[in-house]
Amino acid sequence: MTDYKNIFGKPVKFLATDPDNVEAEGQIWYNSTSGTFKTVLGDTGAWSAGGNLNTARRQLSGTGTQTEGLAFGGGNPSALSATEEYNGSSWSAGGNLNTARGTGAGCGIQTSALFFGGGPPYTGATEEYDGSTWTTSPGSLATARGLLGGAGTQTAGLGFGGYNGPGSPDALANTEEYNGTAWTAGGNLGTARNHLAGSGTQTAGLAIGGLPVPDIDKTEEYNGSAWTAGGTLNTGRWFLAATGIQTASLAFGGDVGSPSKTGATEQYDGSTWTTLSATLGTARYTLAGAGTTSAALGFGGSPPPAGKTDTEEFNASALNVKTLTTS
Repeated sequence: MTDYKNIFGKPVKFLATDPDNVEAEGQIWYNSTSGTFKTVLGDTGAWSAGGNLNTARRQLSGTGTQTEGLAFGGGNPSALSATEEYNGSSWSAGGNLNTARGTGAGCGIQTSALFFGGGPPYTGATEEYDGSTWTTSPGSLATARGLLGGAGTQTAGLGFGGYNGPGSPDALANTEEYNGTAWTAGGNLGTARNHLAGSGTQTAGLAIGGLPVPDIDKTEEYNGSAWTAGGTLNTGRWFLAATGIQTASLAFGGDVGSPSKTGATEQYDGSTWTTLSATLGTARYTLAGAGTTSAALGFGGSPPPAGKTDTEEFNASALNVKTLTTS
């Protein structure tokens, strides 16, 4: 619950009745009448056009919220250091990365973000953003890698899976945890993979999709020390984007092989993925995401080789109150 408050800025509330608006999505409360913990998922909604990125890019990273988003790194097609900040309608230039690269992972919020890994050449470099400037951390991933998943906050980050170049395993299983200064080993993924997406926190993370092909629909849940199998994606994919928390995540876009790109959007409730009627207006892969399951942001991606500037906003239009298990 401490990680939850750090990300969303709100503690768990005690309420006699459930909230009745989509602003409650992603929040967790204790219903004193039923004696249960609950959360809200936006179960319907639509994607609509947002303001375009200033720099077209693919294989980028993103974090933050729909009204305070952050886009950084990527390729066009060469590696980029440019950072952009979203205010809910348009993107503006932020501070440049110290090491230009794509295929890395990010987490945190617009004024307190973390970026790690990426390449090629693949690196373990880690940078922290304060809302204007990126600073290279003395801590570096023990295993240099790109095409990895990420989750958490600037001071409690999680990196998992990925790929670290020719002559190495095609997919990695190892997980690393960041404490604001250094990375240490966490529990290995049950299935080694790359090109995956991540969401959640360091103690309640989610690994979604990714290669190799037999595993493109797999989800795993992290409890702070070990990964266990979660629900299966309805549309198996890699190079997708995801956002939200472990019990309320959104997965969208990605590569499905043939045809290569999809705009499919799925919502996770902590056990099951549900395909939404809403799809991205522009089907794509190698995109980035930010926000929650009721107010998400998708931006950049492929094709073409130079990347895209397209930004889309997802907004939920209905509620799905879910009772959380505590066992």
